[in-house]
Amino acid sequence: MTRILPGLFAMLLSLSLGGQYIQVEHLNTEQGLPTEEINGLLATADHYLWLATNHGLYRHDGYQYQPIAFPPPPLGPPSSQAYRIEPMGTEQFYLLFLNHGFGIYNFRSAQFEYFSHEPGDPTSLPSNFVQSIIDDGPQAWLSFDRGGFGRFDKASCTFNQYLPSVLLPAVKRLDETLSLALDPHRPNLLWVSSANGLMAFDKETEQLRHFDNEANGSPLPSASFRQLVIDGKGLLYASTWNDGVWCFDTHQEKWLGALPAGEKAGLTCVNYIGFRQPGELWISDEFLGLFRYSIEGGQLRLAIPSHINEAPVVDPDFRLKSSIMDMEQGPFGVWWGIQRRKGLAAIYPSKQLFPRYHFPEEGRCAARRPNQPYLYINTNGALLYRMDLRTGLLKTIPIDVVGNDALNFSQCQCTPDGRFWLIGREAIYFYEEGARAARPLLLPQIEAALDSAWADSFFWDSQGQLWLGTNQGLLFVAPRQGQSRWITFSDTLESKTTQWRGFTDILESPGGRIWFACDRGFGFTDDNGLTFTRYNFQNPTSKNIEFVNVYALARDSTGRIWLGSRDRGLGYVMDKGPHPQVIQIINTEDGLKSTQVRDIAVDRQGRIWVLQDNGLSRLDPITLKPIQFGAGYGKSLARSFYLSALSDGQMVLGSGSGFHLFYPESIEPDLRFYPVRMEGLRVFDSLYLSDYSLAAKPAIELNYRQNFFTIEFAAPHYGAPGPIQYQYMLDGLDDNWRTAGGNRYAAFSNVWEGDYTFRVRAANSLGEWSDKHVSSLRISITPPWWRTWWFISLVLAVLAGLVYLAYRLRIRAIKKEEALKTAFNRKVAELEMQALRAQMNPHFLFNSLQSIKWYLINHSTAESADYLDKFAQLIRKILQNTDSKLIRLSEELEAMELYLQLEQYRFKGRFDYEIRLEAGVPADFARVPPLLFQPFIENAIWHGLMQKECGKGLLQIQIKKQGEGLLINIRDNGVGREKARLLKSRSASKHQSFGIKLSEGRLETLNRIMGIAAHVKIIDLKNQDQAPSGTLVQIYLPTIL
Repeated sequence: MTRILPGLFAMLLSLSLGGQYIQVEHLNTEQGLPTEEINGLLATADHYLWLATNHGLYRHDGYQYQPIAFPPPPLGPPSSQAYRIEPMGTEQFYLLFLNHGFGIYNFRSAQFEYFSHEPGDPTSLPSNFVQSIIDDGPQAWLSFDRGGFGRFDKASCTFNQYLPSVLLPAVKRLDETLSLALDPHRPNLLWVSSANGLMAFDKETEQLRHFDNEANGSPLPSASFRQLVIDGKGLLYASTWNDGVWCFDTHQEKWLGALPAGEKAGLTCVNYIGFRQPGELWISDEFLGLFRYSIEGGQLRLAIPSHINEAPVVDPDFRLKSSIMDMEQGPFGVWWGIQRRKGLAAIYPSKQLFPRYHFPEEGRCAARRPNQPYLYINTNGALLYRMDLRTGLLKTIPIDVVGNDALNFSQCQCTPDGRFWLIGREAIYFYEEGARAARPLLLPQIEAALDSAWADSFFWDSQGQLWLGTNQGLLFVAPRQGQSRWITFSDTLESKTTQWRGFTDILESPGGRIWFACDRGFGFTDDNGLTFTRYNFQNPTSKNIEFVNVYALARDSTGRIWLGSRDRGLGYVMDKGPHPQVIQIINTEDGLKSTQVRDIAVDRQGRIWVLQDNGLSRLDPITLKPIQFGAGYGKSLARSFYLSALSDGQMVLGSGSGFHLFYPESIEPDLRFYPVRMEGLRVFDSLYLSDYSLAAKPAIELNYRQNFFTIEFAAPHYGAPGPIQYQYMLDGLDDNWRTAGGNRYAAFSNVWEGDYTFRVRAANSLGEWSDKHVSSLRISITPPWWRTWWFISLVLAVLAGLVYLAYRLRIRAIKKEEALKTAFNRKVAELEMQALRAQMNPHFLFNSLQSIKWYLINHSTAESADYLDKFAQLIRKILQNTDSKLIRLSEELEAMELYLQLEQYRFKGRFDYEIRLEAGVPADFARVPPLLFQPFIENAIWHGLMQKECGKGLLQIQIKKQGEGLLINIRDNGVGREKARLLKSRSASKHQSFGIKLSEGRLETLNRIMGIAAHVKIIDLKNQDQAPSGTLVQIYLPTIL
């Protein structure tokens, strides 16, 4: 079923004129434009739009208009009235001032250079009345009002003037130059228009030629050309003040004639001409509006009618407020137009997705005739229109209206027999091809029903039966069988009965099931209304709401019956299966932008289109995820009330004063990720760096006092279907993205010193984010000097030095203290050593004198004298070494051998001895304490060998190297220590050997003094029968040199 709602008549006239119009958005002071008197505009690659106005220069970033200040005279112009702006490379542009020369503005460095006429200076600007300027590599070309044209050398900033009156004196009014154009095919040529025709200037030879003002042998109606453009084939198009646009072949050098006439009248005063794209021109006519001209096809089509054009366009978004004077294509394919004294006109690509057709009055509905290229359209009047979709031609069909139905049409339908049906409140109308008019259907059942009720909906089912929905119930009519049935429903709740009213839509599903929608719910019948299954407010839903006020029905290919409520969103149940079912609800929680549904339709891909009070939503048939096409894709979408799928796959979307006709598969949302640029950096709310200054710096450095800062950013959203949402993060501070919403700034406070990277990104129209479209800014916050690395390093170095100094001083003090202790201990040890030596010498002498006494008693005088000689030698050596702490090992061995010889004399024949010095022992260099070995030797003789009862005794002395020292082995084969102690006990001698005790004490003292580890080890020797067989004394002395 097709519902009639506002908006279709304009389509007929617009199609008859050649197609739909372009939607335009008007920008004036109400939208923040600083002035509506705009003279020139330029879009730069960094997504800014620059405006030259009577009040100066402005820069637009998609959000606000920033004024640009010029330097005061003489560095700047005496007047800020800028009337033209032209590009110069990628970072500069020319700015022309009314009667005050021109300037060059570098918008990245904000540097301005002004040029004006200097009397008496032939190289200065020839005239302050610059008409136009065009950039040409290392030079630029200027046209002057009544001053010919000139060349500007950029390197030297000098000018050369060319006067056509001097170069071609025979032709009048050539000095009144108007426009310039570079030849894309012959770089040496410059085309110049004047008040008296077209000229070509050879830039190399400086020759000027003028062309006859005639076409095909007839004079041109006008030779004053306002603007010149040249296409890729060498055709030059020249606009005039009153005679449209004329075409000149630059290769054949002749005029070809005027462009084809417009749709109603020929072009007259053309204010602007420029390329929309290769092969197509924009042409702005003062009285008719903005046209698109196809060069290849020679077709001129009205794109946007002017405010005074008689085209049947009511919607102001499809009309100009005044004539377009200049145009510029900006970022993202947006076209900007200057409307004379009415601000800007913006043509956004996203707003052209749904082609719109117009009626001069409120329309109602449209339905396509089966298997025919005819679309029937009804308006809010007594006329029906049939449009041929192939040609756009219309046929007017009158309607024999009953009562006031001319203002009350609501739905229409084309049946398989080719009839077009239309319903009003008081009758049902039909039209048959070839008939004079659409007539009311005269059936008594219908007339009787509508006598007391009014019609809201109707539907002819596949059996040729009519279902009529009224404000009181349903009427079923079977004309062939002459049957009819009046059906009413009511609900009783708490003893209150409520009747179902307002049957707003009727649908037939496969199998002949009839579904109906009503204010109290919905339902269906399988038996032509004999029985019904109803869903009312008491039925369960997937969400805790009452699903009522059902206004629209649709069925998709999966068998879902879709239900649209005026205030509860969207729902569905399955056509097949047991009923009642749980109604599945989709509303704002699931992504819909509104709970008000006006109509539903399903396209050939099975996608569900939902018309709501804020635009269209499209649901994926599998995920049921909605995509919104709101007012950002056209304001009329939010003003639409009618949606229907045609048999050819197109969809019709109707609204007041027009409707949209489109192929659903060609409609895709704007999924672009708009680039975000840094707009400024504020420190403590004061501007620190502006946009271009930020872009020029690889990193921003702030000191520790500037750690409260705000970064401003913006994504130029020219033509974006909705507000831009932002996220940002400060790497080094944030772990996750922060959501800024629509705010275009990020504030940070008390940020610690360090290196950070600020990142920001913008979501697309579906709210999706991309890590590939992130803008970044590096920020470094320097610490105070007392927290810098060099200062901290210096402090650490000083502290380390102080600690080290204190450590060294302490070590020195400890060493000094230890040295004093050591010296003291050494002195004590030396005194002890001297005392030990002093004790040792008397002990030795006492033992020796005892031996002499015994020897003198028992031997002859001669033997006693010999004994005394050897004793004298031994005493001399002992006395020589008395004052020495250490003596050479060789000297000690000599004294030890003298002592052994004496003992051999005394105990003649009782023992033998041998002294063995191993190879490698440095006897002349190694030093030992004097008389160190003597007590052990003496003890071995007296207590070991002399107690031996049988056999001769043997004393062996061995000196060898061991490690870093000397090992002295003193071995005897005496009775051993155990038997010696036994013999001592029998003799009642209890004292320990005094000499051995003194030697051990001397070694301990020597260890303390010298810091060595000398020691004595005594080993008891045993034979194979484990009987004592002697004693081994081992004395270890570190080598002392």
